[in-house]
Amino acid sequence: QRTLDHTLGQTVLEGSLLGLGGRSYPVGRSSESFQSPEERALLVRRLVSAGVNYFDTTWLHEVRLLADSFRRANIKENTFVSLQYVDGMCDHDWRRKIRQEIEKRLRIMNYTHAPLFLLGMGNEDTPYAELTAALEKMKGFKEEGLIQNIGISCHRIDLFPLISRAIRETDLIDYITIRFNWKFRQAN
Repeated sequence: QRTLDHTLGQTVLEGSLLGLGGRSYPVGRSSESFQSPEERALLVRRLVSAGVNYFDTTWLHEVRLLADSFRRANIKENTFVSLQYVDGMCDHDWRRKIRQEIEKRLRIMNYTHAPLFLLGMGNEDTPYAELTAALEKMKGFKEEGLIQNIGISCHRIDLFPLISRAIRETDLIDYITIRFNWKFRQAN
């Protein structure tokens, strides 16, 4: 039973207060892996059964792992997977790559469109003009129906004023993710 639902940012999606991100869940049989694909699928199934419906992915391999877990656990419930072009703003060739990055993730998840799509700010300084150009490009994908909601992912507190300005001046950002990790609580 989900009792802690909330609207995710400016989207119309009602999400669970807690979600699952994939970065810290190595899967496989190597000495560095602590979950088998079956164990991960069981974890995802238990979370969905308990009411978790928000899942966050970053790197492409995480999208593959989550898609595999969804298939193994036969997840058919309404879930929201946030797909991301990690460090997209740091990639000086983002204009050429962004569509293919979105489409790769859609194919892996077997989606026709992304309910949530994040553009990663990365760890480099981002000029305001680049951020707004990327948001305009994402707006085009939204109008086309390729994505439903535009997000920004940022780990650097010093970039928050830039994002805040973009929110005020463009009104194109539907949701934001910021890093808070119990193990790595320091801001960078």
